[in-house]
Amino acid sequence: MRKLRLSLRFVGAAAASVACYSLLEAPGVAEPPRRVDLKSLTAEGCDAGCLKYARSELKRQEKRLLRELADNLQARDVWYGWQQRTIHHIRVGDVAAAKQDLNSIGYQIDHTTSGSEHSFYLAQWFDLRGRLNHVSGDLDGAYQDYREVYRQTFSCEDWSPYRLETVYSVIDDANAVGERIATNALAAETQAHPAAMAAFNEGVARLNAKDLKGARTSLDAAIAANPDFAYYWLARARVKGDLDEAAGDVADARKALSLYKGANSGEFHLELGLALAVAEHLDEGIPEVREAVVASPWNAKYRSAYQKLLALQERVKHPAAYDLQQSAAQKVTNKDFAGAVADLDRAISQSPSFGPYYHERGLARFKLSGAGQAVEDDLAKAVSYSSDAVDLRLDYGSYLYNGPNAMRAKDVLYYVLRLEPRNADAMKMFDVLQARKDKEDDASAAAAGQRYQAEVAKALTEKEAREHREWCAAVILSANDPSCQ
Repeated sequence: MRKLRLSLRFVGAAAASVACYSLLEAPGVAEPPRRVDLKSLTAEGCDAGCLKYARSELKRQEKRLLRELADNLQARDVWYGWQQRTIHHIRVGDVAAAKQDLNSIGYQIDHTTSGSEHSFYLAQWFDLRGRLNHVSGDLDGAYQDYREVYRQTFSCEDWSPYRLETVYSVIDDANAVGERIATNALAAETQAHPAAMAAFNEGVARLNAKDLKGARTSLDAAIAANPDFAYYWLARARVKGDLDEAAGDVADARKALSLYKGANSGEFHLELGLALAVAEHLDEGIPEVREAVVASPWNAKYRSAYQKLLALQERVKHPAAYDLQQSAAQKVTNKDFAGAVADLDRAISQSPSFGPYYHERGLARFKLSGAGQAVEDDLAKAVSYSSDAVDLRLDYGSYLYNGPNAMRAKDVLYYVLRLEPRNADAMKMFDVLQARKDKEDDASAAAAGQRYQAEVAKALTEKEAREHREWCAAVILSANDPSCQ
């Protein structure tokens, strides 16, 4: 777990140039409080009086910082002042003061912001509370708060590279907290029920060795020793799934989920959802896998499983349309693109709300006759019906990126990064577009500067001419001045 630090994602927020930050002027980055190094002062030559002075100096410096922050609260950037004050209280371990600050910040966010600005500031608020919960030991609360940072960050419509760094950082924090939640649960169970944990570890070792029956025997023993620990049931559900015991897999996965009360419940929902799908209860399984995505929206494995179950559902509900899709795929392989388009036309007529059919028809049309409005319409319609499908959005963004107006791809690629923040292909294209936009912005700013300078020069010229005419009219000697003639 990384040490608590003055996170760049929120100190940097003060100077971030994003449309969602139009409420305030960036005040710059505050220096962290300079502290007396008490450890170094315990060396030879520092007596009790020296240490007393050091502690006094430390308190004095912290009071000075709080005074500076309090002064900043009266300045234009109220949010920044409160934010830095809260960070300070978290760093020095003053939980009560930090909670009080968060209440004040939350009240002002709710009463003075709306729309994208509201989401932007809420993301900062949830990050502060997540860090406070983290250092206070409320790991489930921290995980929930980091998840909200992720959601609120992407609720802000305008994009900046800074926001992607925010997402990377918060995902790392959330994953680290999630791992610690599981580690703490296993450590506590080892202390409380060592025999059960020993049987569990033996079961996991046998599972890894592909000894499924032996693993089941060991996990049976673990559950008999302590039937109230969710991870035992989860592990046995997976073993039963590998043994093709669908009903047992569902029962154990359901029991595991009922016992687990943590915030990072994605793996429990995923196991139950997949077990229900295998047991031919697809309509029940899909919502469970969707809950896994909700629990950890940045997890690509959960999102991929969800898309696969949706495809399986389409195959079950519209088998004729699915068969036409398979036929079209074969025709594409054989370079019969016209035949593929015809098959997909018929598939769409039978199942008009399944995004991948439009996606594949758009690609087949592109192979058949190149870029065109029909291709773009198909790719756009595909993502409208399958909004969470990363591959569909990535193809649409790539198509726009390689078109005559590449900047149109920016919003599509932004959504890909919202679903999968570390998607390398989307990042590569987005970085190019961002660099192009930055260059355009710089050129626009330079042109604006030149226009301003021209206007100033013109204003000065007009002012000087006016003053000279007034001088000619007022001064008698000006009659002999050729410039007044």
